[in-house]
Amino acid sequence: MMLSKLGQISSQESSEALTSAMKGYNVTAEDSISIVDKLTAVDQVSASSAGGLAKSMSETAVSARIAGVSMDKLIGQLAVVKETTQDSDEAVGNFSKTMYARMSNVKSGNLIDPESGEILSNVESVLSGYGIALRDSNSEFRNFGDVLDDVAGRWDTFGTVAQRAIAVAFSGTRQQEKFL
Repeated sequence: MMLSKLGQISSQESSEALTSAMKGYNVTAEDSISIVDKLTAVDQVSASSAGGLAKSMSETAVSARIAGVSMDKLIGQLAVVKETTQDSDEAVGNFSKTMYARMSNVKSGNLIDPESGEILSNVESVLSGYGIALRDSNSEFRNFGDVLDDVAGRWDTFGTVAQRAIAVAFSGTRQQEKFL
């Protein structure tokens, strides 16, 4: 109910979003208030709502956790994308899920998006060309949150061609504006 009231979404939407976040990050029911606290804290300092962030997070929580991205980092990433693009909450969550999938498709060798049929950029090749490692070893990815932090930390040093190449590698040609 707190998320419903604070996030200005229906009780059904808040229940579904909170359940998804809890399951995605293995949070117990007793600790679920911590998720509401995180969402409302970001709501207060960003141009995004707690309810919208919860909906976005419900689309990508499992993917983000598997990618090694903390809940705090995910909520921050979702808020920045929402502020920048003003896309729907679902679109923001799907963008995040797609980005993590594209990063992990390198390891599996799957370079075709099964939903769109689009040829996926080889994220690892693009990043390594700019001195950023996607993997710790041949068999292990780095934490994707750390990879994104490395990209963000160097973003302003890249020219527009490099920025575009990285954006397309992470998000595809249809969603690259969310990354830029």
